[in-house]
Amino acid sequence: MGSRVGSRGGYGLRGVLWVLAVVLVVSVLLLQSVEAKRKKDVDRDNWRISPKHRWTRKQRKASECRLGGKRYALEESWSPDLGPPFGVWYCVRCHCQKVVRKRRIVGKVKCENIKSTCQQVSCRDPVLLPGACCKVCPAPDTPSPMPQEEPIDELPNGNHFAVLLNGRTSQSPLTTSLVATGRLAYRRKTLHFSFLLPDGTPSPASVQFLHENGDILEELEAQPTPYEATNNRMCGTWTKMPRDYRALLRDEKLWVALVPASNSTEDTISGLVARYSGVDSEVFSALLVPARPSSQPLLKGGGTAIISVSAPTDSLHISLVFNGVFLSEDTHNVTLVVELIPSRAVEPVVETVRLSKVFTDVNRLEVMTTLGDEGLRLLARGRVEMRVWSTTAEDLVLEGIITPRATCNVFSAVLTPPIAPTTSLSSGTSSDTSYVVTKGGELLTNQLEKKVIIGDDDGGAYGAVGRYDAGWAVMTLSNDGAFDYQVFVKGLTGQVAKLTLERVVRRKKSRMVEDITSTFEDGWANGTYDKPTYRDMEALLQGQLQVRVETNEIGEKLKGSLVPVAVTEALRSTWPILLSSAAWPLAATAWVAVDAACVLHYDVIVSGDMPDGARDPSWSLTLREEDTKWDPRFEQNNIKLEEAVTGRDISSHMAELSRVSLSRLKAGVTHLDLVLLPGDDQVWNETVAASALPTLSGLVKGIQVPAICVQQSPSGGSYSMVTCDPLGCLLDSRADIDTTTYKCIDDDKRVYEDGQSWANPLDICSRCMCTKGRIHCDPVLCPSLPSTCSHSVTLPGECCPSCDVGNHVTPEGDLKGCNLSNTFHAAGTQWHPYLPPNGFDKCVVCICNATTLEITCTRKECPALSCSPKTAYYPAKTSCCKKCPPTPITSFSTALPLPSDPRMSEEERKEWRLRHGGCVRSNKIYDNGQEWHPRVFPVGVFKCVTCLCKDSEITCRRNTCPKLTCHVKVSVPDECCPRCADYYSSRRTPPPRKNSRKGSTRKSKKSYYKKNSSEVSTVLSDPNCRYSKSGRGYGNTKWIGKPLERTRLRRGD
Repeated sequence: MGSRVGSRGGYGLRGVLWVLAVVLVVSVLLLQSVEAKRKKDVDRDNWRISPKHRWTRKQRKASECRLGGKRYALEESWSPDLGPPFGVWYCVRCHCQKVVRKRRIVGKVKCENIKSTCQQVSCRDPVLLPGACCKVCPAPDTPSPMPQEEPIDELPNGNHFAVLLNGRTSQSPLTTSLVATGRLAYRRKTLHFSFLLPDGTPSPASVQFLHENGDILEELEAQPTPYEATNNRMCGTWTKMPRDYRALLRDEKLWVALVPASNSTEDTISGLVARYSGVDSEVFSALLVPARPSSQPLLKGGGTAIISVSAPTDSLHISLVFNGVFLSEDTHNVTLVVELIPSRAVEPVVETVRLSKVFTDVNRLEVMTTLGDEGLRLLARGRVEMRVWSTTAEDLVLEGIITPRATCNVFSAVLTPPIAPTTSLSSGTSSDTSYVVTKGGELLTNQLEKKVIIGDDDGGAYGAVGRYDAGWAVMTLSNDGAFDYQVFVKGLTGQVAKLTLERVVRRKKSRMVEDITSTFEDGWANGTYDKPTYRDMEALLQGQLQVRVETNEIGEKLKGSLVPVAVTEALRSTWPILLSSAAWPLAATAWVAVDAACVLHYDVIVSGDMPDGARDPSWSLTLREEDTKWDPRFEQNNIKLEEAVTGRDISSHMAELSRVSLSRLKAGVTHLDLVLLPGDDQVWNETVAASALPTLSGLVKGIQVPAICVQQSPSGGSYSMVTCDPLGCLLDSRADIDTTTYKCIDDDKRVYEDGQSWANPLDICSRCMCTKGRIHCDPVLCPSLPSTCSHSVTLPGECCPSCDVGNHVTPEGDLKGCNLSNTFHAAGTQWHPYLPPNGFDKCVVCICNATTLEITCTRKECPALSCSPKTAYYPAKTSCCKKCPPTPITSFSTALPLPSDPRMSEEERKEWRLRHGGCVRSNKIYDNGQEWHPRVFPVGVFKCVTCLCKDSEITCRRNTCPKLTCHVKVSVPDECCPRCADYYSSRRTPPPRKNSRKGSTRKSKKSYYKKNSSEVSTVLSDPNCRYSKSGRGYGNTKWIGKPLERTRLRRGD
């Protein structure tokens, strides 16, 4: 019985300790989150993504949770990771809760200890499973205590949505005339959205996603696409969309609103996101606005058209979403007219449809029609207009131009060798070639007379036979149907004979669309294909358009399919980074960009034949710094962006880097390495080391980084002579010292450690040293030659003359000499050693013996002192020997005048003060024994350091603050040490003594005594003083003088 009670008591104590541990963990993580949060402004004049648009990214509001520098979606649960050596605390469970603040749903972190919820086990030897908090009995079918949520990449019934926004579709009907339409696509927990606006409409300030009750789920800024300045399309992404919000999207209960700028007179319009017929295969879009706004009713109308093309019949499938074309009394059986009007005198196409029921907010209609060959050609050029009206209200007409699909997609292709044999990392075979790894580290083939050595210079550590080239292609689609393309090819072994755009007709068969060879030069091709057909446009939108490169040596060399890629933050860079390897038929493109909040965004697409024919490869991604140009003083880092990724692409990933890493990213000295990882079913050969994994590498360059995010560019250290003593330079010139590192760098990017010395490469008669990040150079001090030296010479490489000792050259023709501190000294030379940070020590002379080539250093002998060594002093900081102080002068009758003698001039007064142990600092003279606080730029007087002039030598030390015993400490302006918060200064009076009788207002007549008023403030400012009830003043105070000499001080004096 007693043991049970003791167990319960111990468990209660452990519970208290667990609670304290949880509080400590949450406090540490919150402090990390506060330190990681950056509030920076953007220098917009230096931040330009493209010549057409600037990126005006705003601070994102916290509709997610952040803890320990990591981001978590709403309703997500996790165990906090404190990092090494603590690791993950599985007994602490954190949850990102939803909190409504001013109609805005934001995240709030709540952590709790789950140790107390563990159930008591009945077995004798319970086990603790990996990733678990509670011990369980060992059993083969023990369920995991923390099941992880499986990600849902696909939504039922499709991942593409559309929305119509105007006054009628808003949650609260508005009288605005603004109309807009949007297209949304969900993929891998990310919602990509784009909106098409009428010409001349100002861009909205933000995009809000709403609940059906009006609560704001998320608010994001909508950015114009950086690839076309006149298409009036706004783009954006919602990354890490919470599961509950995905359910709203799936059930068509998610609303979206466009919020105008604060200086705009327009209202916020909104609409319900829904799946509409044909949105998955949409090729063309149209935004329908009122043709005559003045004739419209109070609630204006609007609409959008979703148009797809049937290839076998060349017919159009039109899905209309509209409102505002009916009269108020029209409710049933209304006739609607849809008219397509091509340009160039082509006959218009009119379709009449009867609607059984109409609505005031949203109406849906599907129409099938044809345009003919000429009409389809004009449709692809953006030269077909659509008009919609009802027969009962012919004045309420909606009209708009049909343009390519209302999205902001960019079409990207990775160019790789089109046909390559299936390779194996250990050993493998294919239909054409087999590969075997030999012990010598070579790849041999049985059919091709070639071999590739492991360790290729072009980034490939191990690979298949041959040398593989790579490239990329980017294409955008304008409103008039033109294809703007850009192609880059790297490392082609032959001359490009043909560069074409091709459309896939059947499997393994294609048809040429356009020959763009004439635009190719020096590895680049830039141009516009301005005559595409609707089939070309459909092929582009469906990923069936290819870029093909042929050379004059082996024919088809590179090929890649243009696939639509949503515009994310990463795609706002100028062009992608090519990751390739000459040893592998693989390549990848990486889009990299840095936003105004100094966050790195990156998207990666991998293409080519994978090792062992893997369909979904595994790979890691690393930023590798090789800085030899910008500032190599800092440590070269390898930043792991992705540990292990399965698949061929990632999108909307981000990372936070240091200012140094961002600066190197901007300077173009950082590489991006993509390393292919072995799959679970792969058997690796013993000769293939981890460093020989297939690696695709590329230099990251051309990245625009905001000026607020980068470290100041190093200007390089100059080899000029130092004009101040080392201590003075440290105290008075700290403004231009880079405190992030104490290493030094010169103009040639050579790095020197703090305290290192070296010969000046520009002047043989000076020597330099690195002191706290600054380069100081001192002229060489030549020691006096001995009197026995009859003939002196200056040897090559030496600054000072030395005695001629005869032959200075070895039989091999080298100059004889000695080495000291990585410095060569010729035989027979003598010198003063250079000792950072004080410079040359002229009190020591070192000699390189001409015969034995040994170094001997001797200190200068000092004469005997006539006074005690304790009273002797050094006349100057660089003096070698001490001197006795002069005999004190006690009267005016002496020959040497005193400093107060009016007969002395100012120069004589300074000379007297210096001769008697005074010091000089920054052209100011301090008397022997004087103390002062140094002045540090730009802080001013630094009261935490006290300098003392003693015997012509200045010593500075940091003030030691007294140990305070109080609980509450405060910092006082212009003071170095903190004080207790419960002391009373001379300007404040102690609180009146409380009277025990209720209602009494009589004040205490307590008195305070001190020797004089000047000492009162000194005593009262002492934090160790305490008010004494005896009325005799303060405790711990030593009173001076007689009681009759004390001055009576009352409260308020």
